[in-house]
Amino acid sequence: MAINKKKLFFLGLTSFLILATFTPASAASNLENTLTEMGFSTGSKSSELTRASCLARELFLDKTSLYKKLTLSEIESISTVDLTILPAQTVEGINVNLTCQYSYFVREGKIKKFFPISSGRKGHETQPGIFKIWYQYDHWWESTLYPGAWMYRPKYFDHDRAFHGLKSDASVRPYPDSHGCLRTKKKMMDFLWGNMVKSDQIRIYGKFKW
Repeated sequence: MAINKKKLFFLGLTSFLILATFTPASAASNLENTLTEMGFSTGSKSSELTRASCLARELFLDKTSLYKKLTLSEIESISTVDLTILPAQTVEGINVNLTCQYSYFVREGKIKKFFPISSGRKGHETQPGIFKIWYQYDHWWESTLYPGAWMYRPKYFDHDRAFHGLKSDASVRPYPDSHGCLRTKKKMMDFLWGNMVKSDQIRIYGKFKW
């Protein structure tokens, strides 16, 4: 029988919520392994769990109170729905949820990868909308606006704002921290360079709640 990885993720999340009180180290390790199998790019376990739960609510439960851990009843309800049905607004390419600070890459109507992002901080907010890549550079690129700030394989989508990696993946905070660009981990930029096509779009939506 084929294993549904999305269901596997939520089973792993269930195990985490049940076991965390008693064996937090092993439960967190199990959850990290499950997230990795699902395609979630794991970093800080607590922040990744919160962001994964947030995105799961948005995609599969249509909840408005996103920034909460899933309850057991919600996880059970997720296990009974068709997880291949995505929101109608989903685009081919990158879909960025600013509320959750998490993204997912879609190809032929299916989610191929989940990954964390960090958007623009207060005063430099990343604007919602649907964009196309207008320029990209397949190497390290020094920002012309912020000298000394190096971007890894940037893909520009909104004037001077780009999707890019950084020298340290730790700078992909679980909250908005950039000057308007979308930060992600270097290995995710490698994935995007290897999988994006000219017709792909970047859909940015939601609002981070401080």
